[in-house]
Amino acid sequence: SDMEHQLAWGVLSESTHRALSVASIHGYLSYEPWLWASMVDPDALAPSDYLVGALRAEAALADCCDSGWLRRPFPESIQFIDTALQQVAANSRDGVLSPEEQRRVAVTLYDKVMEARSSGLWQQLPLIIRESVLTALLDDSLHPIPDGEVRAMMSVELATVQRVTGRPEAARALVERLRAFEQMGSIMGAVVATSAEILFDLGEADAALALLQAEHARLADETGENDPVTLAALHNLAAVHTAAKRFPEAIDLYRQVLDRRISVLPPAHEFIRATRRDLAQVLSECHQLDQAINVYEDLYDDNLEAVGASHPQCIADSLSLYR
Repeated sequence: SDMEHQLAWGVLSESTHRALSVASIHGYLSYEPWLWASMVDPDALAPSDYLVGALRAEAALADCCDSGWLRRPFPESIQFIDTALQQVAANSRDGVLSPEEQRRVAVTLYDKVMEARSSGLWQQLPLIIRESVLTALLDDSLHPIPDGEVRAMMSVELATVQRVTGRPEAARALVERLRAFEQMGSIMGAVVATSAEILFDLGEADAALALLQAEHARLADETGENDPVTLAALHNLAAVHTAAKRFPEAIDLYRQVLDRRISVLPPAHEFIRATRRDLAQVLSECHQLDQAINVYEDLYDDNLEAVGASHPQCIADSLSLYR
């Protein structure tokens, strides 16, 4: 019960309180080396002081595990025994860590995540660790992530992870936040596209289309209708119409993209070929076979010019033409 948890908290040592307070900022589950780094004073530059801090951090984590608050579910991970204990530690940390200390812990975690993303370590971590850490970083109370594209990218990554870990409602809430980013014009196209994909997977095709339409309108106004980024946004919009089985709308948009790309790009450019390919597939799917054959033949000519008859993509497109 909550009362029992509070009583259990009260008998812990000061060092254990500090360790659990730091752990609560990291979330329910974290990567232990990052937690350890957050517990060692980064300003203790003297080797002897750093060593003492490291030993104290190790001892405090051991006490947290021995007292039944934390456990190591798999190598290099650290986890609260249950979410109720994490909540007790989170609710109590204002009496243990100063606001500056809490902010430093959150910023240290953010820095470690960014380092891991650059090194490739992030992609190797289990999804449940990435989910927990991203949830912690996106907590508005400490706000360690700068506003703008990085925050938007982490939000959409968390929503993507939560689709896999079985929390679609959490993913839905995150996408709503991403739509607010989009309305402020502070979210880049790749994030918009992924957000729309998540919405579509959640059964909200109209919301996905509205998001992409707003992004295309914004880009067209800022950079022009024929800008490559604007055309990519229009292509994404056509793709969602296709996925939603709205073929007439998809065909119309693909034709717009194709005409504009032909007008601004070199002949047989890869973007032109990609648009022809998508258009031909939609025409085939809605049984407009004569038109589909015409587009596939144009695609074949482009493939010959760009990559040659023996290229795998040319062969695959040729097989599509004769199916």
